[in-house]
Amino acid sequence: MTRANSSAPRFVLVGASLDTGNLGVSALLTATVKCILAACPDARIDLFEGTRTPQRDEVELADGRVVPLGRVGIRYHKRLWRREHLVRLLLTALLARCLPVRAWRERLRRGNPYLRALVEAEAVADITGGDSFSDLYGMRRFLVCTLFKLLALAAGARLVLLPQTYGPFRSRLARWMARYVIRRADAVYVRERLSLGVIDELAGPSPMRSRPRLVPDVAFVLDALPRAVVPTEPPEPGLLARRPIGLNVSGLLYHADAAQRARFGLRDDYAALMERVATTLLEQSDASLLLGPHVLVPEAHPESDARAGRSLRARLEPRYPGRVFQLAGEYTAGQVKHVIGGCEFFVGARMHACIAAASQGVPVVPLAYSDKFRGVFETLGAGELVVDLRRADRDETARSCVRTFQRRASIRAALEATVGDLQRQVLALFATDVPATSEVRREAVAVAGALS
Repeated sequence: MTRANSSAPRFVLVGASLDTGNLGVSALLTATVKCILAACPDARIDLFEGTRTPQRDEVELADGRVVPLGRVGIRYHKRLWRREHLVRLLLTALLARCLPVRAWRERLRRGNPYLRALVEAEAVADITGGDSFSDLYGMRRFLVCTLFKLLALAAGARLVLLPQTYGPFRSRLARWMARYVIRRADAVYVRERLSLGVIDELAGPSPMRSRPRLVPDVAFVLDALPRAVVPTEPPEPGLLARRPIGLNVSGLLYHADAAQRARFGLRDDYAALMERVATTLLEQSDASLLLGPHVLVPEAHPESDARAGRSLRARLEPRYPGRVFQLAGEYTAGQVKHVIGGCEFFVGARMHACIAAASQGVPVVPLAYSDKFRGVFETLGAGELVVDLRRADRDETARSCVRTFQRRASIRAALEATVGDLQRQVLALFATDVPATSEVRREAVAVAGALS
């Protein structure tokens, strides 16, 4: 496996990882790599990851390429004095900006390998896990995510905010920090129209460096990667050939405590609701049901989809013997997308599992617990498929799933007619907003200019 040429354009990705267990986050990372390579085939790509020493990851694409990813081990921990510490790096970058002589500033920035990675990058592309640029998940998480953005700005790097959800920003501090970052970013992309309104309200009349632009969620272009064996519990080798109904049970919602349930504002008990949906679909069809986790973390973890799925399967199996299965083993985001593509119909509360379905023309009912679901699916012209669990109870949700299931043929045709154009928009993400440093980029920009 060879590394890209050191003279190739370099990109730094922030806010996504392959090792969180959340396949939605992995999908964002892998799809972003695909978008970068669509514009800059010779690009070098590094991740900002909290590791002690530089490491390498890799992603696989459908054309057979295995793309190596470097790691820049910026960390956030108690040892503030260590040179890879996020806060120390931010202070160093701010100090460099205050130095009166340019040579001194450059020497300070380039003397630290972590700051040098930022300075030398064509762009620092930040996706914040898709929806974490908000204080909805707690102030600590928001602060850490925002410090990475502030570091890029302080270092003088070109900050690109990739398509994501913005807000809600509930506290005054969160609003102030978000406003500061958004106004100064070199490119701002949103993945749903609601975020355009959030940014407009947040920024107010003050000028912004870049006008926000709507680009669909990058996971719509994630490659589906076939897997020779698809293990299930109980084992059923021919399950996908029979086109099962896919059901994703979110561990985040299934295992939520009282405080979390209040934060999400669900109208009904999620575990009871998922049981009602599953039994209704099994009663209304003769299909098998495949429970597919999309957050693969240890089952003791409170967000484990596998544990939630097993709990539901234990309730269903006695009533529907031989019809309820659970996806087993370890998968990449692309491999799970391929499994979802083998389903006749899909229901889920993990948004990127639903995107995996819709992007392959699989009729889907996204079960929303936030506004991001409807906004993202409206970019596909499919906002009406979303069921908002903050408003619908178990009976309403089950009825909506049955209605969509009965219309699945026409919905499949509609999705297949629109998803191609949407994917082309995503793949053009870096086509014009990245400086032309390689010969490939110069040619691409020249062609774009001639066509405009």
